[in-house]
Amino acid sequence: MHVADIMRVKRGLLLGLAASLAVACDSGGDGADESTAGTESGTVGPDTLDPACEAADPDVDASFDVAVEGWETDGYGFYDIDDDCLISTLEVAEGVWTTELECGDEQTPRTATLSMAAAAGESPDWAEGDEVRLQANHNRNEFGGVDWFELRRAEVLLAEGMIGGELDGALESVVARVGGELSYDECDAPMPGSTTYDTGKLALHFELDETPLVLISGHRGAFELGDGRALWIDVERAESGQCCHGFHYFQVLKRRTVAQD
Repeated sequence: MHVADIMRVKRGLLLGLAASLAVACDSGGDGADESTAGTESGTVGPDTLDPACEAADPDVDASFDVAVEGWETDGYGFYDIDDDCLISTLEVAEGVWTTELECGDEQTPRTATLSMAAAAGESPDWAEGDEVRLQANHNRNEFGGVDWFELRRAEVLLAEGMIGGELDGALESVVARVGGELSYDECDAPMPGSTTYDTGKLALHFELDETPLVLISGHRGAFELGDGRALWIDVERAESGQCCHGFHYFQVLKRRTVAQD
């Protein structure tokens, strides 16, 4: 069997596993009555928790880094970027994709280097010479805050990532940035308003073209986009109970991919 055939088989198995996870985790579908009843009555226990709460996917990796030069920062080195850019270099290495961006203009040249964990068995669905838009915000330190980026080609989302923790008051805006809805029920995680040093795993509910995908902390999955393309999402961490500088903590990475030849 050729390498290309092996990669296509592996990709199909991974997408099949992701779809199975989505069905297993979807608390709104058939077979969820027992879990929902337990949640409503306050009797959620180990026997009603989703099995995905126990073990994480060893392949999940939502790490990323944004290094910028030429943009204004405040006294803490924080920045807020929204700029048109050109992809000057794309390096696809084992385990990491590195995208070099040229932004600004001749009078105010700016550059950014976007590094992220690769989606195993896939290639990035962007290339050198693509005109893109970069949005990035850095305001995270040891006391909390969130780092976030988004890379788009016209209206097409190419990549997006978020890492950091926030208190309850900023939760809605933070979760909305990665397009998911939050659920505490699957793993009986601490609810907002709790004061605890115990952490619990959360689930993020995504939807694309009316297709649901539910990912519990420590898991990954994908939306099939057609023509060999997919949107892979790694939820490395989605936790509550991160007392006391931020009650919620997230590390999420999305990548639009195309199957390797």
